Amino acid sequence: MTNNTDAVAAGEIGTRSHDNVVLIFDYDGTIHDSLGIYAPALRRVYAWLVSNGYAPMRNLMDSQIAGWLGWSTKDMWNSFMPDLSDDLKKRCAEEVGRNMYWEISNGGARMYPGARQTLVSLKDAGYKLVFLSNCDHGYMEAHNEAFKLDEIFSGFYCTGDYDYEPKPKVFEYIERDFGLRACAPGDAAGIEYVAIGDRFHDIELATTRGLKSIGCLYGFGDADELAPATAKVNSIKEIPAVLASWGW
Repeated sequence: MTNNTDAVAAGEIGTRSHDNVVLIFDYDGTIHDSLGIYAPALRRVYAWLVSNGYAPMRNLMDSQIAGWLGWSTKDMWNSFMPDLSDDLKKRCAEEVGRNMYWEISNGGARMYPGARQTLVSLKDAGYKLVFLSNCDHGYMEAHNEAFKLDEIFSGFYCTGDYDYEPKPKVFEYIERDFGLRACAPGDAAGIEYVAIGDRFHDIELATTRGLKSIGCLYGFGDADELAPATAKVNSIKEIPAVLASWGW
């Protein structure tokens, strides 16, 4: 597990009680720098497709591969290679997953600098942290084992457990488990939710459900897709200061 020594200043976290604030974190591109395990896994599977006549030979650039990060496997393969049969898409997705699990088990997964320290500081300050990713259950569990995420997060949700329903739909289960969202900013009777992530899926969650959002510009999305975010950060270490600026 990656150890980070970057400190989050205590003064960057607001003084208001955080008991009614739930931070919904995307994972890949927000906490985990996933290109390092995803790119080699996808290239191996694509090479197999080429050698078996299912795809033309071409170089998959990191910039192109990064564009698929944050997508569900179902949506990714439907967009990347729409002409493959559904069975073959499923096989390819599973093989990419197996390759990624191998990378994780061999120490290839890396959090962004300061990620764990920031998350621990937020938890210690009283925020509830929720994991929400467009991944399958096995991938989530592999990272939990590698990084002991259950020491930090109060809830785990992956769209793979819900037939890859979009994040706004899966939010219904989060709200069921953690409480109804506040009807208005500062409503003490409800829960204040914040969607945090690097892709349009995360901002869509916020805009669809009326939540505040933090767009992570250091991840794999671009500035345009994160434009509607309530706030934007260039490092995960900036998130406590954003929350403090909201009085949280």
